[in-house]
Amino acid sequence: MLQKIRADTLEAIQLAASAGDSQKVLSESTRLTQVEVLIQEQEALDRQVQGLQSKDHNSSSLVPVREEPPFKRKIVTGISPRAQGAKRRTQFVNSCASQGIKLTHIKGALFKNAKLEQIGIASASERKENGWFLGLPSGSLNHAVLLCENKLGRVIAVCLSKNFLQKYGRHLSVSKNQTKFNVVLRHNNYFLSVPGIGAVPVDDYIDRPALIG
Repeated sequence: MLQKIRADTLEAIQLAASAGDSQKVLSESTRLTQVEVLIQEQEALDRQVQGLQSKDHNSSSLVPVREEPPFKRKIVTGISPRAQGAKRRTQFVNSCASQGIKLTHIKGALFKNAKLEQIGIASASERKENGWFLGLPSGSLNHAVLLCENKLGRVIAVCLSKNFLQKYGRHLSVSKNQTKFNVVLRHNNYFLSVPGIGAVPVDDYIDRPALIG
């Protein structure tokens, strides 16, 4: 059901973008973000249920569960990092759609543009001061987008073009079939740390989805 709602909403966004109806794009984008979060939460619940089913429960060994005092319960606020990443990607794809740039989802963090070029969209929060560590599946990526959210909630999109990856991609670290990207902020300028080369400026690639369209 949620997947169908997601597909219908994506189609509505694309139609609204083609018609130049920015208000409709925004309203459907908000709906899509909510659906993406629900999908992530549903997947997490499904995994928990599968884990319970895989265990050998003996009814005779069951003991009453003691209710913890309210002040000791763990209160969950916000959403999981995975869901947050999906939300950032959805917002970026929607922003591209509003600019006439259609990105079609393939799987996971992989998308394709109208030229059928493969695009990886990675997402990360600022866990290290002024630094973001991101990963994308290694392989035939034509473009890469690095969504970096700082501690104040601002997200920048580093849109690395095909030419950029052709020049620097082979120098990036690879671990467990993931290409690693290390974005840093120094003196109000953004850089990509490239092993063997150093800090490569990427300010000219920030919030420029046309580079990957």
